[in-house]
Amino acid sequence: MTSPAPHDPRPAPADDAATERLLGRAAPDDYLEACARALAAPLADDRGARASALAFRLGDERFLLPAACVREVHVPPPVHRVPGRSNEVFRGLVCLRGELHLCADLYALLGCARDAAAPSPRRRTVVVERDGERWAFEADEVYDVHRFEAEVVAPPQVTVAKASVHFTDGVVPFAGGVAARLDPARLFDGLARSLA
Repeated sequence: MTSPAPHDPRPAPADDAATERLLGRAAPDDYLEACARALAAPLADDRGARASALAFRLGDERFLLPAACVREVHVPPPVHRVPGRSNEVFRGLVCLRGELHLCADLYALLGCARDAAAPSPRRRTVVVERDGERWAFEADEVYDVHRFEAEVVAPPQVTVAKASVHFTDGVVPFAGGVAARLDPARLFDGLARSLA
């Protein structure tokens, strides 16, 4: 009886070629700047005075969503409508890595005006989760994780889209202006109501 050949941990030649193609791609234009910003940002202290949130854009509005409820960011997949169930906010289902997610239109939920121009090439799908409930939504642009001190959060302003004021718990200085910080509980409640 012959013993099995020892396992060779080296990747197969096809994997070498795929890896080389992946690592040989040109980096996005803002890659180095984004890395520099992330590395330059001070780490959160032990007292938890700093907050982290994913920054993204819908039309002309900037929003922050606490990083703890953000799961993934993807290139947008096709959205599959659900006959008799899809509506203004609930767009349908998206399949990401073989898993189905409910897909929402945050423009409709938050009352944001859409870009008049063609869809942004920076458009991304963001997957969020709270208490085991997952949703996906498209954003015109996803910036990065933004870290800020808790004391810089100001009350929501009228400059934020009127409908979105209901879903925000404050505004934070961001990129020469402000970003509205979304309250996850209110956001997920609004998304759940779209299914009723």
